[in-house]
Amino acid sequence: AVSVSARVIHESLSEIPRGWTAMGASDPATPLDMVIGLRLERLPELERVLLAVSDPDSSGYGKYLTREEVAALVAPSPESVSRVFAWLEESGVDLGSVQATSNSDLLAFRTDVATANKLLGEPFVEFRHNSTGAPAHRVLRYTLPDDVAPHVDIVGPSVRFPRPRPHRPRNPSQAADDGNVGGPALGYVTPEVLRGLYGVGKTQASQESNSQCVAGFLHESFSPSDLQTFFGKYFADAKGHTPHVVGINNASHPGDEASLDVQYLMSMGANVNTTFWSVSGNTEIFLQLVVQVLNAEDPPLVISASYGGNEDGVSANYVTRINAEFQKAGARGLSLFWSAGDGGVSGTFPDSDCKGQFVPTFPAASPWITTVGGTKQSPEVASDISSGGFSNLNERPAYQDASVAHYLKTATGVPASSHYNASGAGFPDVAAQAENFLFVLGNESLSEGGTSASTPTFAGVVALLNDARLANGKAPLGFLNPLLYKHPEVLNDIVDGSNPGCHTNGFPAAPGWDPVTGLGTPNYPKMLQLVLSLP
Repeated sequence: AVSVSARVIHESLSEIPRGWTAMGASDPATPLDMVIGLRLERLPELERVLLAVSDPDSSGYGKYLTREEVAALVAPSPESVSRVFAWLEESGVDLGSVQATSNSDLLAFRTDVATANKLLGEPFVEFRHNSTGAPAHRVLRYTLPDDVAPHVDIVGPSVRFPRPRPHRPRNPSQAADDGNVGGPALGYVTPEVLRGLYGVGKTQASQESNSQCVAGFLHESFSPSDLQTFFGKYFADAKGHTPHVVGINNASHPGDEASLDVQYLMSMGANVNTTFWSVSGNTEIFLQLVVQVLNAEDPPLVISASYGGNEDGVSANYVTRINAEFQKAGARGLSLFWSAGDGGVSGTFPDSDCKGQFVPTFPAASPWITTVGGTKQSPEVASDISSGGFSNLNERPAYQDASVAHYLKTATGVPASSHYNASGAGFPDVAAQAENFLFVLGNESLSEGGTSASTPTFAGVVALLNDARLANGKAPLGFLNPLLYKHPEVLNDIVDGSNPGCHTNGFPAAPGWDPVTGLGTPNYPKMLQLVLSLP
């Protein structure tokens, strides 16, 4: 006889997320790509290891773990693995179709809605996005058998809804005049402008072991011919360079996000081996990206991601799990850069309906990645689109305590604390230019902005810093935040501007860290001097 155990609610949403409408029960025959994150062990030890390898004052600085060491450190217990596989089999999943990571901490398999309904004790519903019409099969809550639940972190797809588009504040407009290039004060931003502004000059990488990557999601692709046209117009030094592609890239249907990201990461991180890493589908795409990268034999050392959502669209379980994946990446010596968002204090996009509360973004408000906000003009001031503030789900990390406390105590014009969680992790960490970037799409020069442009800009600068360390026989920089918060003097402090939203002026930029531009924008010569002085 099959034992029937009681079921417990594992994750739930209180309401359908904004912008989605329920259409009715999902067809039982609909195929679903599912992932299950098993409960990771020894997470406090993982955090301790990460901080030891990332803190420049630690004797363990730069002594990163291997893929196998990280996998062993947090591996789920054998009991968790056997119980979860038994549950899958009992529910009708073909175990032969299950793909597992080396330590079985993430399982992926294709099934159908009928089987998923049985797995999650809840019928899947087909939702449609109000503006794009994109479908998504999701539940607003799900249950697990009470003897399975303690062994599982998350299941997807379930209560997390896909974001219909990347961080992007405005549609591209044809650049009126390619000749109007001369710096942020004068018009459009190009690689040459950024390299001048941040002191990078003509620097190029030289180390074969160096690497960087653009993360692509939601079927965004780039065109190799647009990339060469861009280099020909704006950064001739890179002509002929092309990125390696992991996943699917539909070059005949390029998107503005992937195009801009690749063009600027390769122009700032010039001559660094570059990968366009595309994650297909819409199930737990951020989790899948980090897991795929972590399972690579030789993962890219710098990862730039320009996508996100609002933090209220994810559960505490999910945040805990993705934070652990970010920490695993840092323990391996990888540097993850994520865009802050483009809605000021109202979240991913401008939105006045905040119900009195500022909206932190996800995963930008995680303390275990380096989040990039936005600036404009020269001399630089904060861009008013730059998302920033304080997390409702992540506690403030110790490395940030003094900087955030200083801001809250000394800055003038800070909004009333009833609008945000002042004890949460503050974001962004750093910033770069975020408006009027020239890029090429469909063989035409267009201009666009967003923190999705500032992110590959900052990431490319760090790839050059890694190159200098590798050339000197040193380890790559890995998780940067502990270093930058101890040495803010290597960044250009931005003290003017703010990030309005929610019928308020948002947070003001101020001396030191602020929740608009973080610690500031890159100063390559100062950063280079610092990183070469470290062990």
